[in-house]
Amino acid sequence: MKSVAEGVFGGSLPWPIMITGMGIAVLIIIADQILAARGAEFRMPVLAVAVGLYLPFALDTAILLGGLLAYGVYRYQQAQKPDAASEAHERKVQASNRGGLLFASGLITGEALIGIVLAIPIAITGNNAVLHLLADPIGSWPGVLLLALIGFWLYRTGQKAFQRTA
Repeated sequence: MKSVAEGVFGGSLPWPIMITGMGIAVLIIIADQILAARGAEFRMPVLAVAVGLYLPFALDTAILLGGLLAYGVYRYQQAQKPDAASEAHERKVQASNRGGLLFASGLITGEALIGIVLAIPIAITGNNAVLHLLADPIGSWPGVLLLALIGFWLYRTGQKAFQRTA
């Protein structure tokens, strides 16, 4: 993103890379339209692919985990589906999607706010390792456990929204 901004304002945009990216995007859009015409459940949204290409791997991993959670909720919903497709079942799926999306949006907002709160001691002390003391005695296991619990909580939020809707 930095190179795009500098290229636009400085006149040194890396055109071969830009044209390659545009070509890949066009191919993904065509593939997605073919999948849509065939009525496939799997789709290839170009924005998701683009985000996956330019975001750092640590963020891509979080997006992958979120996608796996969404797939788990979807599998649960399909197991609850009546033999004949019903409008009530579709309303339940939509309610589940809204509940999960709202929960995930809250997590993103909370992460941003925590980042600001954690920046305060760093700004006050001028030392970016001021919070390092908290990590040494216990390591990263509490964070891994907390991530697993939040993932389970997100999964249950989707399931409960699905079960509550009539």
